[in-house]
Amino acid sequence: MLNRRHNDKFGIQKVYRNSIGISIKFMMNYQTRKRFNREKLIYSFIMNTLIATTLFTLYALHRFKDHQKMSFLSYIEENPNLQKTYENYASCSKLYSNPFPKLKEDKKRKMEIKNAFLFAWNNYKKYSWGHDFLQPISRKGKNVFSGGLSISDSLDTLLIMGLEDEFQIAREWIEKDFKFVGNFSVFEIIIRHVGGFLSTYQMTGDKLFLNRAYQIAERILPLFTKKTGFFRTFGYFTEDGKSIPQGRVECLLSDIGSIQLEFYTLSLLTGDQRFAKKAAKIHKYLFHLYPNDGLYPERVNTESGRPHGFIYSVDSMSDSFYEYLIKLYLMTSGTQTKYLEKYLLTTESIEKRLLQRKPAPDGSNYTYLARIGRNGKILHLMSHLVTFAGGMIAIGTVKNNPRSVEHLNLAAELVETYMKLYRNCSTGFMPEIVNFYNIIPNGTDWKYQLRPETIESIFYMYRLTGLQKYRDFGYEIFQNIEKYCKLQNGYATIKHVNKIPIEHIDIQDSYFLAETLKYLYLLFSSSDVIPLSQYVFNTEAHPLRVWTEEQAKKMMKIINIQ
Repeated sequence: MLNRRHNDKFGIQKVYRNSIGISIKFMMNYQTRKRFNREKLIYSFIMNTLIATTLFTLYALHRFKDHQKMSFLSYIEENPNLQKTYENYASCSKLYSNPFPKLKEDKKRKMEIKNAFLFAWNNYKKYSWGHDFLQPISRKGKNVFSGGLSISDSLDTLLIMGLEDEFQIAREWIEKDFKFVGNFSVFEIIIRHVGGFLSTYQMTGDKLFLNRAYQIAERILPLFTKKTGFFRTFGYFTEDGKSIPQGRVECLLSDIGSIQLEFYTLSLLTGDQRFAKKAAKIHKYLFHLYPNDGLYPERVNTESGRPHGFIYSVDSMSDSFYEYLIKLYLMTSGTQTKYLEKYLLTTESIEKRLLQRKPAPDGSNYTYLARIGRNGKILHLMSHLVTFAGGMIAIGTVKNNPRSVEHLNLAAELVETYMKLYRNCSTGFMPEIVNFYNIIPNGTDWKYQLRPETIESIFYMYRLTGLQKYRDFGYEIFQNIEKYCKLQNGYATIKHVNKIPIEHIDIQDSYFLAETLKYLYLLFSSSDVIPLSQYVFNTEAHPLRVWTEEQAKKMMKIINIQ
């Protein structure tokens, strides 16, 4: 398609040049060409000028279509001036003591992962287009909310992989068919829809996506309470555009602490300060309520901010709250130092209260992050979701972290444990929940749900260290996905990771497209594709731009969490 459009474009250029030339030639030779009368010359000049103008318009339209259809990477490659601008985008690399290693791509493995994405995507298109998820066994779609999660979640993956035609199909659906009515999780629609649209807008400059992000976020604003700024976990969008809070008055730490990357970015891009102010108010209230604590309760009261039970972990109810502390410091180019201060307090508390080491059969250790139960007792359980922590601790090794060397070693130790937990099982996958009460850890929940967290940590460790073993482990996981999760019409969850033959559960979640395959693809890409110096990933793996110094100064007073 690109070659055909380029050939058409060059043909138009040639005819355009000829038409202009004829017009100028007629005009210049007017006095000497006595055989043409005045009327004929004027008529010929006007007609050729009209032809030239029309062809120039067609040429411009072709260039515009090319711009719209290309992925942001291929467009940059073909426009040297834009490439220079891209290279001069804001960078957070100055926040680290050492430069990020320059890493080459692995074309073969990258292509394998791209083909896997296309297989999953094409089956979603065929059997569940417009729904949230694909059910590959029953060959139908499933909606958890109002539909389209797999589309908005996949937009930036399509761009990164250079799938221009597929991106245009997705864009058309977002433009014409995207609607939001019914039940929703505030957390999920912000990280998936809003995060996906913002990332796509920053890659393409297409205002459709910025408008969609704005429309959703604006409808969420009435759900924020006045005193704390918190919101309930669930809500309901009515057909007339109203938003109604749903469920209990308590909220999850991961919910209220996982909107800041998205809402700060939205305020920066639109100039509407409401989003950043709402998001910052949550942090200011929490930091005031728990000034000296590095760990926060998993559940808090929406109205008062007080704990609902004293359970502490970096698991599903709190995980991305901690993840966003260091990422906010990075995205704001180190200007919001309060976030680094709070992150360092968090890692100190994690090491003192949650970090556990137990001997492994090979003489090494299992290093993991446990939970603290209601009675203060340590629960030696870890879900797959917690395996994001290795990556979080890795990117937290900034030069203003006085323990950056120890933290990089800790991150490596955690990822080594994830590798052991994967390899302990016959399918090569870690269970959804692992308990460490026995010599060899056992599953409490044996499913593998195509989750990305371990691959995310592997990706960060590879980008920061350049060690080949991380690529090898990532490829090992990918091969097992192909072997055990791939079905005739998509990819599915495994019911028990230690039982063969495999029994599957009928779901292909959107995060498999947005996160799992994206992180794998980036693992085998060169380090200048979505470089860590220029992007920060939200918790759904949607890359958002690091701010320039000018942008950071502009937003300083609006956020104001100091």
